[in-house]
Amino acid sequence: MTGIPSNRPAATGRDASAAGGPDRDISAKQRKRTVRRTLFRGALFFLPAFCALIWFFRSPILTSVGNYLVVSRPLQRADLIVCLMGVPVPRGLEVADLYKDGVAPFIFVGREEPPEGIEILKARGAHYPEPRELLITMLCELGIPESAILTTDKIMSSTISEARIIRKVALERGFRSLLIVTSPSHTRRAWRTFRKVFGKDRITLGIVPTPYALFRPDDWWKKRTCAKEVVIEYQKLLFYILRYSL
Repeated sequence: MTGIPSNRPAATGRDASAAGGPDRDISAKQRKRTVRRTLFRGALFFLPAFCALIWFFRSPILTSVGNYLVVSRPLQRADLIVCLMGVPVPRGLEVADLYKDGVAPFIFVGREEPPEGIEILKARGAHYPEPRELLITMLCELGIPESAILTTDKIMSSTISEARIIRKVALERGFRSLLIVTSPSHTRRAWRTFRKVFGKDRITLGIVPTPYALFRPDDWWKKRTCAKEVVIEYQKLLFYILRYSL
């Protein structure tokens, strides 16, 4: 019996591959599961090893983090010692030492923004000493003549505003060299800020960290106050880099 020709078209390559589609899909899913399982096992092995490595080298790593913030560019002689505001006692102590060592004939003390509610307090006849007053009093009691202390009534609300006001004072008085004193963790940001503000002015800048601060690069993470100080300082440094292109 002669076969009747079929009018059904022959299966194309696409149809043939589709016929094996389910098997190929299952195989692909299995490969993906195998890859994910391998990656997961690798993570389980390497993550604890990585954490253990970090823990083992935590001291040198954290010390490097602290050391990066500290900049020291001392000057043997300067026209003016600048005491940056913020932490008056440790900074003021170093300023007094430098003045007594004959590093500079003048000291500059800035004025911080007065505390909230100060005007109401004054209206009621009460006096609240500003940090500037306290710092000047401290310096005088440490043997610094009041005639050697310079100040301004312009309010300094940030490191960059300090740099801008001090630059104006230096140019007006003809100072050719300034030695900045601040806290160790603040020195890098202060140094970069002053160099940015003074730019091409022919004024020599120096900076020293006060040795009377609690902060130490090799154990800052062991003290809550210093740990907070480092975290905040890195945040401010990043902001200054982005905002002022330090």
